[in-house]
Amino acid sequence: MLCRTNKLTHDDMAMMTIGMCLEYMETYNEVHHSKSTKKNKVVQAKQSDFDAF
Repeated sequence: MLCRTNKLTHDDMAMMTIGMCLEYMETYNEVHHSKSTKKNKVVQAKQSDFDAF
């Protein structure tokens, strides 16, 4: 079921080890289902940020 939701075919899995399949699924989920992309955005600190620190 997980392989189907991550678009892995039988031919893909025949050429991959179980570790490669798991790594592919983890990466696929991070790219396509990540909800925290805005939280990781880097912004330049302003003087008021340093003063508050």
